[in-house]
Amino acid sequence: VTLIVSALIFAAAGFGFARGVLGWDSTLFLRVPLTFLTLIFLGRGILPYIPNGPMSGSVEPFQTLNLMYFSPLILTLGLCFGVLLLRR
Repeated sequence: VTLIVSALIFAAAGFGFARGVLGWDSTLFLRVPLTFLTLIFLGRGILPYIPNGPMSGSVEPFQTLNLMYFSPLILTLGLCFGVLLLRR
């Protein structure tokens, strides 16, 4: 799961690179990465709470720490990216 999330975040960064460094000014290069990042972070934050999901077999102490700290923080990041997406 972590490798997939990392690859998707890297792909979203390519849009930011095209907009910021190459100067391609388009709303496509703003909305697409924000949409990707919102979905990635919300999806990663929800996965541990699915009873038979891909992260249900995690070992301790990661499972407890993930449910108590990491997932709520990741959900908060996803919500922040969602707010940015809706405000643009």
